[in-house]
Amino acid sequence: MSYHFVKDESVAKGTCRLVKERVEHAMKCLDQPRDEMEAVHSARKDIKKLRAILRLVRLRLGTKLYRRETDLLRDAAEKLAPVRDARVKLATIDALAEHFQERLAPKPFPKVRAMLKKENDQARKIFARDDGTNDVKDLLTKMLGHADDWRFGSDSWGALGPGLRRAYKAGRDAYALVQEDDSAENFHEWRKRVKDLWYHLSLLRRVWSETIDSLRKQAEVLSEYLGDEHDLAVLSDALAAVRKKLPEDEVETLHGLIDLRRKELRAEALALGGKIYMEKPSVFSKRIGGYWKKWRNQKNGAAVSK
Repeated sequence: MSYHFVKDESVAKGTCRLVKERVEHAMKCLDQPRDEMEAVHSARKDIKKLRAILRLVRLRLGTKLYRRETDLLRDAAEKLAPVRDARVKLATIDALAEHFQERLAPKPFPKVRAMLKKENDQARKIFARDDGTNDVKDLLTKMLGHADDWRFGSDSWGALGPGLRRAYKAGRDAYALVQEDDSAENFHEWRKRVKDLWYHLSLLRRVWSETIDSLRKQAEVLSEYLGDEHDLAVLSDALAAVRKKLPEDEVETLHGLIDLRRKELRAEALALGGKIYMEKPSVFSKRIGGYWKKWRNQKNGAAVSK
């Protein structure tokens, strides 16, 4: 099934189903040897979605259980991180060259690309050598074994509303902070909170299709802006660490384009963030909660469309 709650199941049952589906999908991806990098990328997305599910219901799960499960997901994500990071740096330089292709010669930055490709190949070999796939699968299997034992103090909007309000408030606070202090760390933190909101709205998108799905799509675009900005920051730091080993002209040109593109992405993110985070968290949560209650009370099984 898709990544969303359905009307005819309890919140507890829906949460367990969603967790099982994402774990099983991640395991299936990791079993695919044809494209190891794509498998890692897909598994990491599933882990992020699992984290979002837990954050949405964390107050009902309780602190101890929530931390136990998120620790497993964190360890699994860390096993995949080196492979993902190496892949993303290579993809980021290609995307940057495409964005500024009118300013650049064909196949720009050959030395930098060669270095990043070598790093990418090494990360893949280390991951395979250390049996990273099985380590991740073991961690996810352990979490899956816990899911049937989860207990909820409430099986209504009370199980979801506090988590949604918390996520929206955290994103709104992070949005305000980056306007005061535009450090890379603050933008990265905002990105994580936006991703939570995006996934939470994905989970709830059947509740009031047109309204929630429109906001979900906005959150997804904002997450992409901030994700691209973060990837450029990581690439910039990586270049700075090895710049003496690379041609000065390539590094200087890259840094200039990275700075320019990051400014563009930040401007787009701030403009869109102002639209998404215009409500007070209590008002936002109450509004979505109202949609949820109407949806759950419908007798015909059809999702509300407007």
